Amino acid sequence: MTIEVLQIACLDDNYGFLIHDNATDATAGIDTPEIAPINAAFAITVEPYNIALQARIEEIAKLRSQGNPTVPASIKLNRAINPFVHASSQDLQNTIGLSSADLVAVFAETRKRKDHL
Repeated sequence: MTIEVLQIACLDDNYGFLIHDNATDATAGIDTPEIAPINAAFAITVEPYNIALQARIEEIAKLRSQGNPTVPASIKLNRAINPFVHASSQDLQNTIGLSSADLVAVFAETRKRKDHL
């Protein structure tokens, strides 16, 4: 089994990692801080109807109650629960009051809300 690890600089003081298993073609992203509970708490405010996100919040609560980490998580999971890649989602647009807006404006408003939590 061959695994590739790619280190990615995040801001000035942190690193994330992509881990790829060549045999299965599976890729996981690891954001080294344990921030899934914080990110999920924000994400649900802008995507309350996201079923994958609702399930992940339950999973995070279970993992943390058992003292287990929430990382690594697959890229597939992150794409399903991360509002920053859902600018085209009508539910997200409606929730933040930008229905049918320019996708850059939707992303910017989502980021603004995260920054001002």
